[in-house]
Amino acid sequence: MVRLAAETGFSVAAYRRIGVLQLAGVAGVALGLAGAGLLLLLAGAVVVHVRRGDPVAELAPAVVCAVPVASYLAALFA
Repeated sequence: MVRLAAETGFSVAAYRRIGVLQLAGVAGVALGLAGAGLLLLLAGAVVVHVRRGDPVAELAPAVVCAVPVASYLAALFA
């Protein structure tokens, strides 16, 4: 690990912190937390577009992206 950290220009402590963050990311995806957060973000985008009275063309990307995320979460927790 010391050699790999040196090759990338990071200290060993920083290299370890990056590894911990990567493991946390994997856990978040595996538990559906990342997907749930993304779905909440997209739902918020839909609400903002609707409140602003934006045309469907501006609302559609958030809805289109929310569908596969919701499907993923449904499959994950089914």
